Amino acid sequence: MKYRGILTAILIHICAATLQASRSYSLSADSVAAAISADTVPALTYDAAGIPGVGGNPDAPDTAGGTRSDWWLDRIKDHTYSIADTTIRYPRFLKFCVNTYNWADRTFNTYDHDYVLPTGKKWKALVRMSNWTDSYSMTLDRMHIRMLSEIYSGIGPSVSFMAVGLSYQANLNRLVSHRPARQKRYDFSFSCALFWVNVYYSRNRDGTEIRQIGHYHDEHGKRWIKYHFPDLQLESYGLDAYYFFNHGRYYHGAAYNYSKIQKRSQGSFMLGISLAHQDIDMDFSSLPQAMQAQIPGTQRHFRFNYNDFCVLAGYGYNWVFHPKWVWNITGMGALGYKHSLADSVEGRCERAALNVKGRTALAYNLGNFFAGVFGSADVNWYKSHDYSFANAIIAFGAVTGIRF
Repeated sequence: MKYRGILTAILIHICAATLQASRSYSLSADSVAAAISADTVPALTYDAAGIPGVGGNPDAPDTAGGTRSDWWLDRIKDHTYSIADTTIRYPRFLKFCVNTYNWADRTFNTYDHDYVLPTGKKWKALVRMSNWTDSYSMTLDRMHIRMLSEIYSGIGPSVSFMAVGLSYQANLNRLVSHRPARQKRYDFSFSCALFWVNVYYSRNRDGTEIRQIGHYHDEHGKRWIKYHFPDLQLESYGLDAYYFFNHGRYYHGAAYNYSKIQKRSQGSFMLGISLAHQDIDMDFSSLPQAMQAQIPGTQRHFRFNYNDFCVLAGYGYNWVFHPKWVWNITGMGALGYKHSLADSVEGRCERAALNVKGRTALAYNLGNFFAGVFGSADVNWYKSHDYSFANAIIAFGAVTGIRF
């Protein structure tokens, strides 16, 4: 049965998360209304008593009289089904589900079609290339240490039907270097007209490179160096959820998930919450003495392990500078409460949290073909009397595909 095939695709999609170092999943409520079709529901026949499996439905079209049945399976079979059609008859429980969906769709997913247009397609097939890197900056008594990880890259195909998709990305670093993958990045998002939810996870066990440490110079007299530093480990995860005030005319996903078209330029203020966990562990005791001499005091091991609970606010704008092009720029600030854990550098303590998030994307649409580039930066800052430490996860990439 085709239902079984869809369920199998969902299970494969979930299991595929173990096969890649970086994934990106997204669900969009924009177009689920078209998800039920003759292609996804098996056709059934009925006998004179209405029992499925044999015979014909007594409400089926009468070739002599030309009448049409309003039973939901018959309408699907006749290709006249619409989930918003209130004249269609369902079993009691299915009727409740359809009514609930239609209410949610009207409440959470209504657009002004003078500004936002549906694509009219259910399927998307695309190829995505994603890249990301971690950046770190620490200040101790006016002495600066700056570090940067190598760029991690992945590429692979993705096929989606409405809210369900199957994707895979090959780790290009592993293919080139043949080293075990010790870095991971997962990203899950859900969007509708009213709000956007993003859940993320990043881990780096490969270490990074020191690019500057105090006034240290290498053998060539350069302060901007490239020294491999394997004794840094990062784990970062969190959730961002925010509401669009101009949700009728502004579609945030126009340049990111390609499920709707922004017809005219429009922007929106956004307000929400940001919950984040950061754990960065660094041990400088293995550095050459000339480098260690740049670090004030005798402490060489630093760990910043904390949770942030913030209010998230910002503004996003879609600039439609050509009928086929849209450029999104979004900036957000997170202000709230930081709880440092017991094994952190200053032990258990409470501080103010101030973080910054930014993202941008440029999308091109030509009929059912689309392509785009994207980038984002998520900056977290730990500030106290003795320490100033900021870490950022920077991502960028490109995508191309087709709707059908």
